[in-house]
Amino acid sequence: MLGKTTRKTLIAMVGTTVGVAAAAVAVTPTASFAAAPAASPAAAPAANRPSPAQLAEFERLVAKSLAASKSMATSKSMATSTTVSPDGITAGDCDSVLTISGNGLATAFPALSDGNIDCALRNGDSSDLAVGKLQRALNECYGQNLATDNDFGPKTEQSVKNVQHFLGLNQTGVYDPVLIDAGFLYPIHFTSDNSFSGFCQDRNGNVISVG
Repeated sequence: MLGKTTRKTLIAMVGTTVGVAAAAVAVTPTASFAAAPAASPAAAPAANRPSPAQLAEFERLVAKSLAASKSMATSKSMATSTTVSPDGITAGDCDSVLTISGNGLATAFPALSDGNIDCALRNGDSSDLAVGKLQRALNECYGQNLATDNDFGPKTEQSVKNVQHFLGLNQTGVYDPVLIDAGFLYPIHFTSDNSFSGFCQDRNGNVISVG
């Protein structure tokens, strides 16, 4: 809900330890590579941050748009290509992006071709649309330090595991509906220049300040 300031940003990824914001928790990543340093995303300058009214209107727009897209989703698109996650969740592979914009703001979700965001991505997937948006969300909302190369490789997998750990989920490394429903955050950008607003939101439109 607008005004919630709980910080859901992973910070201080240095060497082989991962720090979790607002909690004295450190874990050792299971990946063989050393995690690159990553800083928490800095707040946008006050003059460039959206107003509370602007955010509130956008929050309502996102919730309404996602509800509509889910009701319009067809079982046919879910059956075209499926991924079964380690949690046993079957979902179509994200092969598109659902972009919602209005009131000077925009956000984008990895999605199926029909706009349903209940989809999955895993190590080995490559999509100029979906994977790049996931990587940007991991960087801007969770302080990961990924190259936005549209390739879901070991580093992207480890970043997904970091978020799953933070949210108290099984660390499968698969972006799927379990992670989405747990409150995975997506960055909000200004439509004028596509710059990050300093705010993220989940699938229900709940807006979180990460600045």
